[in-house]
Amino acid sequence: MIDPNEPNWKSFAPITTYDKAGYVWIAVLNGMTFSLLVLAIRLWYKQAAFGKDDSLFVAASVSLGL
Repeated sequence: MIDPNEPNWKSFAPITTYDKAGYVWIAVLNGMTFSLLVLAIRLWYKQAAFGKDDSLFVAASVSLGL
C-alpha cells in the first residue's frame, strides 16, 4: 500500500519519517564548506608566515579527503 506521507520518487538522500540521510548530508557538506573557507582565509591572511599549525590544518584537511 502506498503511504501518502512518503514521497513516491527516489532521491539520493531523502528526508522522510524513517530515513534522515538528507540531514546527515547537509551537515557534512556544511562542515566541509566551512573548513575549506577557514583554510582559504588562513592561507590568504598568513601568506608569508605559514606555521606548524597551518601545516597541521592542511594535512588534516587533505587526510579527510577534502
